[in-house]
Amino acid sequence: LELYKEELQTKPALLAVNKMDLPGAQDMFHVLMNQLQNPKDFLHLFKKNMIPERTVEFQHIIPIFAITGEGIEELKNYIRKSLDEHANQENGAYHKKQLLNLQISNTISYNEPPPNNAILTGM
Repeated sequence: LELYKEELQTKPALLAVNKMDLPGAQDMFHVLMNQLQNPKDFLHLFKKNMIPERTVEFQHIIPIFAITGEGIEELKNYIRKSLDEHANQENGAYHKKQLLNLQISNTISYNEPPPNNAILTGM
């Protein structure tokens, strides 16, 4: 991912593993899970220029049987949950930024004299 777009490494990630209905897929899925649980043990399998600086940590790994539809609902639920969580985090960050901007503007308005054309009340 870092070779494609580095900032993707900070985004939530999930992995959908398709073709689980094929012969030997369950065994290969267990091999994959072992590799994902201990990624540094398998980096030697990559070409030198393909070794990532950081390994991806998947929030969820969902086996999919697309031919039967098994796992699809679970995948959709995890995607929805991940999108909602990400939106909540972004909204929280946005609201914090807005509050900070409001606090800064209040500080500035109290520390600076009013503009020449300002209407002053209560004097």
